[in-house]
Amino acid sequence: MGPLLTSIPHIIDGSLRIEELARLLREAEQRAKEKRQRARASEEQARLTTLDKYIAVCYTSVFSRFAIETDPKLISRGSITNTRDKWCPKNLKPWADFLDQQKFIFGTLYDTFPTEIRVFENRNFLAGLGNSISQRPIADEKTLEYFLHNSVEDPVRAIIQQLKQVEEVSRAFQIGDGVVFENHPHALSDVPEEVVDRETPLVPPRTPDHRRDLKQLRPDQICVYRSDNTLSFQRIMIYVSEYKPPH
Repeated sequence: MGPLLTSIPHIIDGSLRIEELARLLREAEQRAKEKRQRARASEEQARLTTLDKYIAVCYTSVFSRFAIETDPKLISRGSITNTRDKWCPKNLKPWADFLDQQKFIFGTLYDTFPTEIRVFENRNFLAGLGNSISQRPIADEKTLEYFLHNSVEDPVRAIIQQLKQVEEVSRAFQIGDGVVFENHPHALSDVPEEVVDRETPLVPPRTPDHRRDLKQLRPDQICVYRSDNTLSFQRIMIYVSEYKPPH
């Protein structure tokens, strides 16, 4: 019994060493696993995004960084916009079939555009853009313009730019040469400024005609469609925007 008793401490010591070695191996394996996960996450952040992911990340990383200036001393106190002789809607009505149209349009888009391809800005870029936006709280029309340019107009233009590269999509939606955003109506269909000045009547017509009186439009921003018809290139107004800070 004596030799057996004297060997017990050595057995226990050996077991402890094995357990310690096993623990160190598990920790090393966990560190390697975490390193691989970080590498994959970093790679994913730097990869170009798909259409669905780009739309989602634009919202979470850019648009959701919208912030309003709360310090009254830093908020603009400009005069109210003069609406005299300016075109504006006289009534608003519900868009009853909006959801049906949206469903149909996205169904057509997913049937024609390869949504798995990665051609849009990566997460790192969008996260950096969101950080820049968050540093400029909305205090006036200029900061609102900066926000909308980066969070809405640029993403829309980028998406349309990619969609028009796919012939089936371009044909289904008649995308033409895509869209641009301009801040003056003279971007429309080759109407030079001197022609507008010459053709603007002294008394505004009862039914405004933007071909005759572009100055009455006076929008802050215009979304312009560009046709790809080489025989008759056109720039057509899709919609207009007005920038009003939220205070």
